Amino acid sequence: MDAVGSDADFSTDPKFVTAMANKVYYGTVYFRSESEPYMTLALARAFGHAGVSVAEINLKFIWNLVSQVKVGQEGRAYVVDAQGRLIAHPDMSLVLRKIDLSGLVQVQAAQAIAGAVPSDPLQVAKDIQGRRVLTTYAPIPPVGWLVFVELPVDEAYRPLYATIGRMTLLLLAGCSSPAWWSGRSTRCRPSLPASTAGISANELEMLGDQLNEMAGKLHQS
Repeated sequence: MDAVGSDADFSTDPKFVTAMANKVYYGTVYFRSESEPYMTLALARAFGHAGVSVAEINLKFIWNLVSQVKVGQEGRAYVVDAQGRLIAHPDMSLVLRKIDLSGLVQVQAAQAIAGAVPSDPLQVAKDIQGRRVLTTYAPIPPVGWLVFVELPVDEAYRPLYATIGRMTLLLLAGCSSPAWWSGRSTRCRPSLPASTAGISANELEMLGDQLNEMAGKLHQS
């Protein structure tokens, strides 16, 4: 409820003390009425001569952002706070369960370098559901949050698996041809590496494009 002229004293409140010292204060994420996540933002002298202006911000807009990040068919983005708690995910029910992701290898690795941009952020790890994924992240230094983008390994490597299968079929076809067994295999051998190299190059290029797309989506986030 609105309170006017209450003379409440906030002189020792972290919202006031930290904002006056650092010009800005970012509070920890909390859940109002056990529903949506919120955080407190305080700015010193943001409006005229006011000492500190404080806002309680609904973080649902971050959910809207990560829901729009599309990587492949099953890729997804999510955000964890400084403590490793999930605060934004395409599946809002996971956020409302206040899941702690600090035990995930990729979260621990990101927290270990204290919010710095990693030199080689792409790694293979397990996601919330225990699936093996290619994962990369970017830090949000002011609030200590981390944005992750992940793609299941099976989907990421699917073009490569298809290439291996095609190469195997081509090699088997070459080895089973009459030319192979009659000793005239030299005629068919040169064409096999050329065909398989062409397929593998195309498929690997597709995989590279997919990983670049992951990095691009993360940069936009």
